[in-house]
Order: sequence, then structure tokens, then C-alpha cells
Amino acid sequence: MKSNRNLLREHFVRQHSEHPYVQSKIVAIGGGKGGVGKTILSTMLGICLASSGKKVVIVDLDFAGANLHGYLKNSDNPPSLNCFLQRKIYNLNELVQETIFKNLYMIKGVTNFFTASQFKYWEKRKLVHNLYKIDADYVILDLGAGSSFTIIDFFLCADDQIIVSTCDSLAMHDAYGFIRVALLRKLEHTFRECPEFYRAITECGDLNKGRFAKSLSSVLGNLTNFPRSWIFTAENQIRLFKPKLIANMIREDDEPHEIQALRLAVADMLGVGLELWGKVRFDTNIRRAVQTLQPALLFSANGPASEDVVRLVNRHYIARELGARVPHWSPTVDSFSGANSGYPFRICNYRCIAWNNCPEKSGGLPCSVMNPVPLAKAAG
Repeated sequence: MKSNRNLLREHFVRQHSEHPYVQSKIVAIGGGKGGVGKTILSTMLGICLASSGKKVVIVDLDFAGANLHGYLKNSDNPPSLNCFLQRKIYNLNELVQETIFKNLYMIKGVTNFFTASQFKYWEKRKLVHNLYKIDADYVILDLGAGSSFTIIDFFLCADDQIIVSTCDSLAMHDAYGFIRVALLRKLEHTFRECPEFYRAITECGDLNKGRFAKSLSSVLGNLTNFPRSWIFTAENQIRLFKPKLIANMIREDDEPHEIQALRLAVADMLGVGLELWGKVRFDTNIRRAVQTLQPALLFSANGPASEDVVRLVNRHYIARELGARVPHWSPTVDSFSGANSGYPFRICNYRCIAWNNCPEKSGGLPCSVMNPVPLAKAAG
């Protein structure tokens, strides 16, 4: 029995080593519930990373409602993923289109109604294989809502697996379900040749069973009729599964214990450490940007959401690339205090995406609009 160390990346890509692929970083943005802001957050992360000088490609993988091109105000009618799935083209780089933002590109999603369940195995295999051949520093996968295996497989193939949820209890419940399905799908790939062992594992973590719900650790502990090496392999795969959570559209009256409850449930029932990567506050500028189809407003000066996205990118991408010491986020620390140090400062200049809306425009000086958080989007 082989241990699949990196799931679909191993299964779909490396067995085709005769086709070299670019070592881009794949970031998947998923979540069980619709309407939690996955596409907007994908767009903002892409804009922020692109403004720091990185080449970023956002791929719209919402097969039931692709609308990324609308958010990025792509006025052309570019070819979509339909061309790739219909074998009219064979390289995803041919679908990469410019946006109004420098260094930010996109691949338009399917244009006809298409559900994830309609995906054939070879289509998914081909698409995952080609995602790693996209010429970019970062490839962001904007996934659709739900927990179908197709969506989960794209989520699992990423380097950074990010789950987006609001503090709404139903959204948190769906986020838990998404994590559970993703973990079980990961284990299914690992134990494909051991179906009886995998079926026994699937009894874990079902919260719908109430007090009769079984934790994954207790299920594994009772599987004494299977080789101990299989148990070790399962535990190792669980340890390697490290999804990240971004709590989105946070309001002042939202209860922080909802987030902590999700993290505790994931840890207790599934044995998975769910890292909270950050919180993004509710921002009326975002609604205005969407309604007026003006993506530049996503980073309006002094916008709370843009401050939080900048902080997130600084902490988890920019600072790490520069080798800065990045403090681990603690739930006991106010994530909006800006007390963290070690982030690279950005110099104000006309290339900042917030330049037209900025009241300061202190060209040549460190950005002061979003202090104490350096402005990653003002890529000087």
C-alpha cells in the first residue's frame, strides 16, 4: 500500500513527469457555504499579491456560477475553460487574460451551466495536471460552494488550502462539513486499495449523530483487526492535513467563540489543527465595489476589509518570502491591533491601487493610510 504524500498533486501530476510544470504556488479558496465571499476574497488576495510584484493568475473554478470576470471588470469576451474541457486548446496558459491590474491575470470559468458532479475523471485529472503548468508565481483557485468530490479534489491539490466562512453558525457548520469531507477524501486516496479500512474510518465526525458522534481518534483506536501500519499511515495523513481558516465579513457584534468552537470541533472530532489565518471585517466599500463593478474600490483608503487583507498577505506571504520572523497568531491576541512587527514597509507612490482614492498621496514616504499595518498593496 502506497502512502500518497501529496494527494492529487502526486496522483495526477508527478506520474506525468515527462511534462514539466512551473513551480507556482497554488492557493485554493473554498468553503462549504455560498455567499461567504470566496470570490471577492480571492480577488483581493490576487490584487494584493500582484501589487507586490508577483505574477498572479486567478482561475475561476465555480462550475455552477462563474463570475470572476465580472468582478475583475474584464470588458473583453475571453475564451473560457470550456475551450480546454472541449479539447479545443491543450494548454491553460492560452486562456490566461490580462485584467485592469498590473501583474494580475485570470482564467474565465465555464460559461454554460455546469455542475461539479458532471466532471469526468479524465477531465479533472487533465485540469489538475495543467494547473501546475500555469506560468505564474501564484495561482489562486476560486472554488465554488459545496463539498462535492470535484471541488474537494481541487482544494486538496493546492499548497495553501484556505477555507472561508462567516461567523454565522450555519456557515461554520458547513465549514466543518467541508473540512470533514476533505479529510475523508484525502484518506480515501491514501487507502484506495483498502476499501474496508476506509469505510470504517468514514464513521467518524458526523455531527448529525449528536452525542453518538464518534471522533476519528476513537474510531482508529478501535480498528484492532487491521494492520497497525495502516493506523500509523492514517494518523500521519491527518497530521499533514493543515487547512487554514479566514473568517470573513466580521461585524462588531459577531461572537468570537463561534470561531473557537469550530476549531475545537475540528480538533476534537477529526484530530485536525485548523489554523486561523486572519479575520476580514465587514466593509461597505466591498458592497459598493460589487454593485458598481469597480474593483479598484475593493481597496478604498481606510477600508477595514482592505486593511485586513493587506495584513494577511503581509503576514503569510510577503514577510515569509523576505525571511522575516512572523509571529504565530494567537486567539488571545487582538488580530486588529497591528502590534505585530517584522512586516516589510511599502513606499507610497502612484502605482498603488488605492492611489486615486487616497487622501494622503505622500509619494516617496512610507504609507501612512493603513498604519500600523504596512501597505502591501502599495507595491513601491
